[in-house]
Amino acid sequence: MKSEISSSSTIFSEYIEYFQWIRILDSTIFQIPDSLMDHYPGAGGSGHTAGVKIQLEYDLHSGQFLNLQVGPGKENDKTFGTSSLNTLRPGDLCIRDLSYFSLEDLDQMDQRGVFYVSRLKLNNKIYKKIRNPNILETER
Repeated sequence: MKSEISSSSTIFSEYIEYFQWIRILDSTIFQIPDSLMDHYPGAGGSGHTAGVKIQLEYDLHSGQFLNLQVGPGKENDKTFGTSSLNTLRPGDLCIRDLSYFSLEDLDQMDQRGVFYVSRLKLNNKIYKKIRNPNILETER
């Protein structure tokens, strides 16, 4: 798998030189027979009580897998995202689904010099900070 990904992916060299690691983290969940619910409780839904969640983090820079966790389907992505914060280094770029982040996590990543990319929830509003609002008022 590593050789296939490495041979087919190209990253602009400017990004490889800029970021220490380019970390991509995501999860998948699947249902398993209900008889396994004591070991792998599911998240519910679809009438199933058992499920398995796989968390996988891959470094696009080096082509290595950084984290792999197999656990109960009911485990929260946010919990895994927070627990992996201690592995982040200054200059890393984290590409994660929105469910892995909290405001506290983002603050901690900012303080440590870690970059991140995610999508925003649809109901978020974006504001642009005006550095000197008096100048704009006189230009109107």
